[in-house]
Parts: sequence; structure tokens; C-alpha cells
Amino acid sequence: MENESEILEYKESLSEIEEAGECLTGFANKNGGRVCFGVKNNGEVIGISNITEKTLRDISQRYVDNTEPKLIPKIEAEMKSGLNVISVSIEKSSTPYHTYKKRPFIRIGTETKAMSQDEYQKRLIAYKDLNQDFSAKKINNVQLDDLSPEAMLDLRKLLKVSGRFKVSIDKLSDEQLLRDLQLLRDGKLTVAALVLLAKPSTLSRIMPYVEIRYSFKLNESEMRTQDIEIFNGGYLLYYDKIWEKINARNITLSVPQGLLIRDVKAFDEESIREAINNTIIHRDYSLNESTFVTQYQQKIEVKSPGGLVDGVSIENILDESKTRNKLIADTLFKTEFVEHLGN
Repeated sequence: MENESEILEYKESLSEIEEAGECLTGFANKNGGRVCFGVKNNGEVIGISNITEKTLRDISQRYVDNTEPKLIPKIEAEMKSGLNVISVSIEKSSTPYHTYKKRPFIRIGTETKAMSQDEYQKRLIAYKDLNQDFSAKKINNVQLDDLSPEAMLDLRKLLKVSGRFKVSIDKLSDEQLLRDLQLLRDGKLTVAALVLLAKPSTLSRIMPYVEIRYSFKLNESEMRTQDIEIFNGGYLLYYDKIWEKINARNITLSVPQGLLIRDVKAFDEESIREAINNTIIHRDYSLNESTFVTQYQQKIEVKSPGGLVDGVSIENILDESKTRNKLIADTLFKTEFVEHLGN
């Protein structure tokens, strides 16, 4: 086999999986590259025994869980010199400051080295200064059939009803529609496409933390949770279901209005939908955290990963409007989920 290089690293066994994670991070921060398990440093193939689908899934999950922003490598079992090996490859990332277990790495020649904090900070600042849209990031190793047909149909219906997408939708294939919406770029699906349209199995594999965890408690002092449900897959698969879940426990309140008593629901549908839409638009998808919606009898709390967007503070939040995920916001605007692109 070819010699180790700036884009190739050999590992004898899966006992070196942590070192391989550092290598992959260094590759992503430089020019991309590949780690091959079951090969000695000199290129001699010794193989890996008992490779199963679970083996490959576990490796993938380890790297997704321990890299920030998340890296999604391509993992394959291959036959070399009559023996089974595992190939893990990663492309050069458009986000040049990935870490593995909170530490940044860089590939230099045939070695993976810790990136200096000065270099890491420079890359971090330079990238953020570009004000790039994370939801427009292109994702490797996903295809059009990783998207839900039901979500695609709903997308078409919503675009027709809204009238905000000035194209004859019926004449467009799914691929062309996604391309026109910028959800498919250079032949690759984006984070936005997966967040809004992916099959649950796809998101569980690629972005397992993109989900909303709903729970109901009678009051804040209650330790026991009365009801729990996890909503995953593309948002267009469950945006109605989560409101229906909330509304099923939406109590009626008797509110004095002058000399009359008026019955009103504790939660207004429009306000709740807006709050959920905002979590989809503004959460930080690079973080390995779920979104939590906790319902009480007269209050709902929404906890979404990521702080305020750069440039927005508690002091100026009412006057400053910025969007963390512009492509998601743009798509939800076109489907009339939100009224303004700054929402």
C-alpha cells in the first residue's frame, strides 16, 4: 500500500480509535484525508476481524459525538490484500476550527499535531467574521433518498399555498426544487435540507441531536414527568404534531373582562408555533444538544442550544435582528411559517 502522507494515516487496530479521531480532525482542518484501520505504519495489511454494520455505526457515532463542530466521516469496510480493513475518510471542512474532545488538531506532513491556541483563535475569529450561515453547510454522504417523501410533498403544498415562491412548482423535479431553494448546492444537500426534510433515520445517523424533546409537568415543583415525546426527523414531518401535543393539554382559563368572565385557552396557537419556528431557525446546529420544550399548565419553557447570535445582547435584543441560520429562515419564510426573514 502507499506510504503515509499528509492525507493518509494507518492504524493497526481499533484500539487506536482516539488517535484516529485526532487525525481526522487534523485532516478536516487542513486538506482532508483518510485513516485506514488494519494496516501497519509501513503499509503492511494485517486486517480487522469481525467487522459488522454495528462496528461501523459505533465508529461514526464516536466521531460525531466528540467533534465540534460535528464531523461526519465516510466509513467503509474494504478488502486489501485479501484482508478486511476499515477506511474512515473526511473532506477538507469549510469550517476550519474543528476540535476532538475539545482540542484542535492540524495535519503537518505525516504527523497530526495539536493546533496552537493562537492559530485556533485566529481561525475561529476569521470564520465568524465571514458571518457564514451554518445551515447552508454542505453535507457529505447523504443522497436525495435520505429525505422524506412526505416532507417533500408538504414542502410543495406549503410553497403553493404561500405564493412566496414564484415558480411553477409542479414542473420541477424534487432535485430542481431543492436546487432552486438552495437546499441542494453543488450536488450536495445542506444542513437546512436535513433539518427540514430528512427521514428520522437519516437525522439519527447524521445529526442525532436535531430533535425536540417534549415533556409535560403539572407544575415546576413536580419531579415526575407526566408525559414525554421525542420529535425527530425533518421539521416538516412534525410541526403540526408538536402543536397538537401541546394543545391536547391546553387548559381553559376564566379571565375577567369588565363585568364578564371570558374563557380563553392558556396557550395561543400562533404564539406557540412562532416560538417553535424560532427554535428551528435560531438554534446552534453545531452543538451536540437537543431542544427541550417543557409544558406546564400555564407556562411553556423552550430551551434551545446556543446563546444569542453574535451582535445581539440582552440590551439590544428588541432592536437588533440577526439570523443564525439564514437558509432555514429563508425556506420557512417562503413556506409562510414566518412573516419576516429577520424572525
